[in-house]
Amino acid sequence: ISTLSKVQVRMPEEVEAMEQQRREEAERLAQMQQLSHQSDDEAAAEDLAAQTGERKVGRNDPCPCGSGKKYKQCHGRLS
Repeated sequence: ISTLSKVQVRMPEEVEAMEQQRREEAERLAQMQQLSHQSDDEAAAEDLAAQTGERKVGRNDPCPCGSGKKYKQCHGRLS
């Protein structure tokens, strides 16, 4: 059994350039995540606004007209 290793020797300038590229990529990724997070917050706010509207009447709930009948037997029949 033998072990093989592969080593690449790099110049300090090359190492610096690679680190700079990594930092720039990390910055871009952070910006993209921040923008994505902001758009998710906006979408959640829109969903909340849509949910706070009028309550829908279920088919078996009493009709809101006050007749005492089920909605499906009163005004729900018109729909």
